[in-house]
Amino acid sequence: MKNGFNGMFRDLGSKFLTRRHLKLIFSSIIVGLLVGLGTAAFLYLIKFFSDILLNYPTSIYAPLIILIPAVGGLIVGAITYKFAPESEGHGVSEVLESIALHGGKIRARVPLIKMITSAITIGSGGSAGYEGPMVHIGGGTGSTIGQLLKMDEAAVKILVVCGAAAGISAIFNAPLGGVFFGLEIVYGGVEAIALIPVVLSSFVSTAVAQGILGAEPLLKLKVFAVLNPYEYLLFFALGVIFGLLSIFWIKIFHYISDRFQKLKVPKYIKPGIGGLMLGFIIFFFPQIIGGGYEVINRELVVPISLVLLLTLGLLKIIGTSLTLGSGGSGGAFAPMLFIGAMFGGAYGRSLQWLLFSNIYGPLTPILPYLASLMGSWVRYLSPAIAFEPMAYALVGMAALIASAARAPLTGIVLVTEISKDYSMILPLMLACVTAYLVSRLIMRGDLYTENLLKKGIDIVEERRADLLDRVRVGDVMSEPIVVSSDMKVFQVLEMICKYHHHGYPVMDNGTLVGIIDSDTVDREMAEKHEMRKVGEVVNKNVVTIFPDETLHQALDKMLENKTDRLVVVDRKSKNIVGILTRTDILEVHEIKLIMKYGSGAIRDKLQKIAEIEEEYKEEMEI
Repeated sequence: MKNGFNGMFRDLGSKFLTRRHLKLIFSSIIVGLLVGLGTAAFLYLIKFFSDILLNYPTSIYAPLIILIPAVGGLIVGAITYKFAPESEGHGVSEVLESIALHGGKIRARVPLIKMITSAITIGSGGSAGYEGPMVHIGGGTGSTIGQLLKMDEAAVKILVVCGAAAGISAIFNAPLGGVFFGLEIVYGGVEAIALIPVVLSSFVSTAVAQGILGAEPLLKLKVFAVLNPYEYLLFFALGVIFGLLSIFWIKIFHYISDRFQKLKVPKYIKPGIGGLMLGFIIFFFPQIIGGGYEVINRELVVPISLVLLLTLGLLKIIGTSLTLGSGGSGGAFAPMLFIGAMFGGAYGRSLQWLLFSNIYGPLTPILPYLASLMGSWVRYLSPAIAFEPMAYALVGMAALIASAARAPLTGIVLVTEISKDYSMILPLMLACVTAYLVSRLIMRGDLYTENLLKKGIDIVEERRADLLDRVRVGDVMSEPIVVSSDMKVFQVLEMICKYHHHGYPVMDNGTLVGIIDSDTVDREMAEKHEMRKVGEVVNKNVVTIFPDETLHQALDKMLENKTDRLVVVDRKSKNIVGILTRTDILEVHEIKLIMKYGSGAIRDKLQKIAEIEEEYKEEMEI
């Protein structure tokens, strides 16, 4: 191949000097600015609705808390049904679907509707977080800017990722965590072309949000430390447990969502029903309202009993599923942190039982019996007198993100960044990778993609298919082998035997006049016309393509014209610069993966090309 597949990843200095990429960088800064302002507006809006819908009514009569989430749900259901049905739910799946199926296009009204409905949902006591809505709001902002500036589809998609990353960065005051979230979860990988715009948008949004809201983080976490190497065994075990916990969480979330989908009532009524069911829970356990950051902060400082930790973790799973599964608008990312902290804290408290005879709660009397069963090896696992059970709550938050969202890097970086505790980086890495592998080995989808898989949308395949729209013909084309119109037919046969190509461009005095293929040569040889000139039998219906066109466009041209090769010509001079054959396309490694593991229209097209390739090989052997 002339430039090779690595042409995709040219040096940043040359790649970003083009006008297109300068425009993309400028746009990403604008997106970051708008998302930073939007984050501040969103948080103020949540406080406003919390005061008028939740705080004031419950200060007059506390039991009203049972009905308030239902009222909020009915309002949200009416708004989303009327103005933007796609704004319901946690928002991340909707952003992923827009990138995979709609070229990153999100209606301009969606960010505003998402902001209002999420603020009402959270403000009325819904069990949801801020981050999912900010991903949708930010992604919608990026999409709108891209469409207003008439940018191409690939650039619009990158701006959607910029907006999503900026939303996470601003809400957490964690720009690196936002970058990894955008690239790992939304974009599906780290690529040079997307890295700089995403970093810039995350930086700008965080700086703007800090300027308005202050630099105080949502989570105020204690600094922990691992004092004994044996404790890594305990963090490894946590990773295994949380890989299984994430599957339980995903299954419950989508089971409740499915039940609401099948409920035979008007769609705009469903959030009200979910809100009423949630109201009965938060009447007894108000800790699960909203994102639950206050509870996490308190847990990591003031000990909570084991029974309460387990109860709150389980109720948060149910409460968030009711809120979002019924059609409410809010995020699932903050609930992941809450659930991870509760179950991680419970894990740490359980270790206190077994290792130190020190536990808060009613189950303490059975401790001596459990410790005796464990035997003398306990002293080797006992990390130190300063054992910190809540360190496992910190690691649990990251492990659940890694396994439930299939984002180990995001889990590691985000929790490290918001905790400002780099001493826990090794436990975070071990637990996150372990939890991710356990979850991935058992379950195909994750919290954000499981519902898309049920619709027949495979995000992994769509991301691979998108490769066809990112790789240019010039990156994979072969060096041109041309023949002169004065050559004899038998000479072309000798070239076919030598180079094993099916067809060759024909030139006459430097001008492309057509193409001659093996079928034509075979026919002429069979008719004893081996001395005829190529110019007399050339096929003048040659199909050309430009080097800056995509492999997707090339694939469509091949199938439309029933040809196995395209002549690549310079867009200005029209000179031949290369040949693109079916082999060139099929040799791209990622496209082989689509053919092996994918499904749908892209795979079918590639499979047809592969079948033509096999037929030609068989003919050559004969």
